[in-house]
Amino acid sequence: MNRLFPAILLLFVVQLAFAQPFSLDSACRIISSDAGDNLFPRWSDDGTRMLFQSNRNGNWDVFAYDFAADTLLQLTSDTSNEQHPVWLPNSNAIVFDSDRRGGPFLYKMDLTGGEVKPLFKRKILCRQASFPTESRLVYFSGFDDRTSKWAIYSYDFRSDNLNKLTELSGDCFLPDVSPDGKHILFQRRVNAYPYDHFAILNWYGNPEMEIDSLQATNPVWGLSGLKIYFVSTRDGLEGEVYSIWKNGSHLERLTRDTLETRVPAVSPDGSSLAVPVRRADGFVIVILVPEE
Repeated sequence: MNRLFPAILLLFVVQLAFAQPFSLDSACRIISSDAGDNLFPRWSDDGTRMLFQSNRNGNWDVFAYDFAADTLLQLTSDTSNEQHPVWLPNSNAIVFDSDRRGGPFLYKMDLTGGEVKPLFKRKILCRQASFPTESRLVYFSGFDDRTSKWAIYSYDFRSDNLNKLTELSGDCFLPDVSPDGKHILFQRRVNAYPYDHFAILNWYGNPEMEIDSLQATNPVWGLSGLKIYFVSTRDGLEGEVYSIWKNGSHLERLTRDTLETRVPAVSPDGSSLAVPVRRADGFVIVILVPEE
């Protein structure tokens, strides 16, 4: 059984006017600090907690921060790497990928008792889970032995049905299910980083859209499923946060700084973004709150 350990997080709340600069110096709330990278933030459905991964102890572990109680728990603590944590819908559990078997696989952790077990019983390397609002289906990046590429898969728990949804060149990863559960956004690496594409499938696996001209990484859905948020180096910087409508229109740059950023996460009410930002001793999580 995994114990829950107290830990430390550096969290900033920044008042941000969209398309205006922001700086770590403008942070008005600093909870605590520790060296290491804090990445892949994910809000709980009610917005009261946040999951993320951190390598502050030498390998990747999963942490959870409680906003109201101002407390942080380390949820995993072994020699393997646990990454890409997400909340399991309608339960007190999380899902993450771990290399405890030697290669990445998806695991479920019950937060009440700390029990960890495989998410399903299939022989496939898999990572980066994403769920619709109910937990019948899970989407993830899985390794296809036939092509030696990562592709987007779905798994239906009721029918024990595993489906490969993409047959594309390059590696497909970081799937994110839209709020209505009908579209899957993902990243596709065709050429060398950072010239990645992002694309959208419907839930049957039919392609709907792909954008290859934005040097985009780390795409995620906005609250309504109309907007997509992502990081891009298109302006020759370390990486800024942008938004674009899912039809490819209304491109907007949301941050202006010389700071490197990674995967953003949109709060459940759509009022703010959680963004990992690099500083001297690693990535910290910044909460961006747009001004009216």
